[in-house]
Amino acid sequence: MKRKYLLGVLSVFIIFLLFFMRDDNNIQVTHVNILNLSISLVSDEELNNLANQSVIKGYSQVKIRIFENYTFNANKTIKVGNTGVVYVPVLYSPRIHFNDIFIENAELLNASILVSERGSILLLKLKIPKGTRAGIRFEYQGSIREQICARVGIIRTLFVKYESPDEIEMCPEMFLPEISNGFLETKIILELPQSWRTWTGIIVSNSGVLEPKAQLNGRLIFTSRGLFIPFLILGDFKMMRYNVNDVKVEIYFPKYLSLNVSSRYEDVVGDIIRTFSSWYMPYPYQNLTIIFSSNMMRMTGINKNSPILITANATPSLLAHEISHSWFGGYAEFGNIDESLATYSEMSYMIRFYNEHPEELENYARYNLTTIQKVLDFVEERVLKYNHDYPKPLSQVYRTWIPNSTIRNAIMYDKGAFVFRSLQFVLGNETFFKGLRELLRECHNKECNLTDVQNVFERVSGQNLDWFFKEWFYTAKVPDYDVRNLSLEEKGGKYLLTFEIIDKNNFTMPLEVEVKTPTKSFIKKVWINGTARVEFELDKKPTEIILDPNEWMVNENKKYNVDEIEITIE
Repeated sequence: MKRKYLLGVLSVFIIFLLFFMRDDNNIQVTHVNILNLSISLVSDEELNNLANQSVIKGYSQVKIRIFENYTFNANKTIKVGNTGVVYVPVLYSPRIHFNDIFIENAELLNASILVSERGSILLLKLKIPKGTRAGIRFEYQGSIREQICARVGIIRTLFVKYESPDEIEMCPEMFLPEISNGFLETKIILELPQSWRTWTGIIVSNSGVLEPKAQLNGRLIFTSRGLFIPFLILGDFKMMRYNVNDVKVEIYFPKYLSLNVSSRYEDVVGDIIRTFSSWYMPYPYQNLTIIFSSNMMRMTGINKNSPILITANATPSLLAHEISHSWFGGYAEFGNIDESLATYSEMSYMIRFYNEHPEELENYARYNLTTIQKVLDFVEERVLKYNHDYPKPLSQVYRTWIPNSTIRNAIMYDKGAFVFRSLQFVLGNETFFKGLRELLRECHNKECNLTDVQNVFERVSGQNLDWFFKEWFYTAKVPDYDVRNLSLEEKGGKYLLTFEIIDKNNFTMPLEVEVKTPTKSFIKKVWINGTARVEFELDKKPTEIILDPNEWMVNENKKYNVDEIEITIE
């Protein structure tokens, strides 16, 4: 009996041994030499179609070990649950050095590299038999310092290369993300070098912000589901959490920032949320995450519906711009008009904030912009300069993308903002903000265009605004005012000042006219329909006439004297 039992155990052992040593046709391993792959140029549309057609089910895991010199070793495994013919596209960079690519339990029908303006894709076409689960394993290495981020799923890099020793960024290509509409569980495991053990990581992806699920002894673990294109920021951060109007705010700061600076940002972010919520509508999301990065280029930021990535030296006006995109570009979309509306929000907040906190203008001191008036003058001068160099109407600008960032900022951002400020001046605050609230409501979850904007403001105001939109959005011109036929008469201790205002470009617009005497200042609002006659009765002799003193519009600026009265056209 004992002998039969031993023979049975031995038989089981032999069966298991044969099972693991067998040459099973169902376990096939194919080696792919990336140097032999063909390279094809494709359009961005073809790349999008490929991503939409690709449906992968299964899971993937990436392990990346980073060294002190910024190099890394990595391996990625994808387990594919589909059967039949399956396309597996992953982000690819020639700066990633592949050691090996292995394919298990699938026939490789084709492998190629597709290159478009947005980035590159490594495409594997597999045939997977029924009843099997295919596996793909990538073994690769590279240097974080050599990365140039693609524009697939995230903005092309706004980062300066590692100016801070306490922060690095890892582009999506480092993780070989699958560009697929299928359901994938993804796990990322990072092993940090000894000197980075106190660091944390924040993943900014197409699906929002991810914090590590686990963080122990320099190992960070992240998990996600679905299409996942991660952009990872690693650094020595501290985090602040608080609530503003029932919005959960999370802010990540570099640890070197002082407590005073951190508290200042906390106050400013809260003030911006409360201000815009009162102007437009309550903040449209439950959460707001802001990451202050030491490596972002100066005075840059991006808001893709949270988180906001922003430079660590951000001014209150830049914060206002990026937070406003939660309304314009997040809750409702207007294409490139988003940037005009966000810059309008920034400009309006800037006027209120700096009037209440003039000491904050020290950020602009090196430009000699010590008052809010000087800041607005500076912006207007920039608009005028590039409006002459790039004389295209905003309606055309909104349908394209200006490659030159300086011209783009001056026209799409600043000029567009000034035009919405001019519309506010025409309609008045109550009607204008009612129009913006209605615009957000009507354009929620869809993209509206300039015609939609005009229709909403006409409906809310009860006015035909075709004249305004034709002048400001469908031509590149701006008003060109001049003061003529000036007359000054003294009667009974009073001075009667009369003059004509001529607009060489024949705009129809209300215009503020300010007249100064040695002791007082007087402002009138007059409508200019090509020309208008203006009168002031004054106690003292006037010294200066200023047109558009509060910068409600972009117009040709000039200064000159008439009969010892200085004429300033702002």
